[in-house]
Amino acid sequence: MLRRVPLRVGLKGPVDVKRAVAAVAGCALLLAGCSGGDGAATSKGCQSLTAADIQQVAAGVTVKRTDLDPGPALHLECSTVFAGPSGELVVAITEARGGAATFARVKTDRTSNPVTPTVKTVKGLGDEAFLVNSRFLAIRSGERVVTLETGYTVDGVPVLTVPQLNALAKIVLAAEPG
Repeated sequence: MLRRVPLRVGLKGPVDVKRAVAAVAGCALLLAGCSGGDGAATSKGCQSLTAADIQQVAAGVTVKRTDLDPGPALHLECSTVFAGPSGELVVAITEARGGAATFARVKTDRTSNPVTPTVKTVKGLGDEAFLVNSRFLAIRSGERVVTLETGYTVDGVPVLTVPQLNALAKIVLAAEPG
């Protein structure tokens, strides 16, 4: 049973971890809708990122890993959420196949928000990458598309900094997919 813990996400106010996991699942559905392949999930959770990686990049951050099972109808390689001790979203990761088409679909979805997002191109990560509102990072490396998203603290600041998200992205890209 999930315990409801206040979590501030964006401008929408407090949300609990259950809703944060649902949001990640929604992102997973987006990726599934535009990726290729036979629909078979190859793993339950993303093995390319570990709690130890997060603790190495963000010293002092303790996380609990929750692997999300994308199911056979989703075209995801994996989906995992790392939450802090109070249930706050530290980082969520999804990986999919689909290359440039999937990457373009993710970018369109994440930047077509009624509230004008701040979107920046990120150099030095994969073939192409972008950052939205200093908390959502998407990277394409060949056919592999990875998303990393951090939550907000109660003060409205992203839990992980942009340099920390970039460091995690480099760890993920260096690891085997999934």
